[in-house]
Amino acid sequence: MIKHITPLFLFFLVFTACNSSPLDVDVSDIKLDVNLHRFDVELFNAQSISEIDALNQEFLNKGGELYEFYTIEMLRVGSPFDDSIAVFLN
Repeated sequence: MIKHITPLFLFFLVFTACNSSPLDVDVSDIKLDVNLHRFDVELFNAQSISEIDALNQEFLNKGGELYEFYTIEMLRVGSPFDDSIAVFLN
């Protein structure tokens, strides 16, 4: 008798546990302001090595680890702390 009840109980348990969608979330009351800063646009619009070097220092202060990841992993030009980074970004 228990052999017949156990699968029926598990079947009932599975279908009653899955009646709501975890992706159905109300986000209408959330206020979000997103500010995008495009490192690439400013870097590629720079006219001289000295301007790129100044932008590099500014981006290090603003972007921190994100800018470091951007130069090392995405652009693959090396560390932004390197003295010759402006040449590689040119």
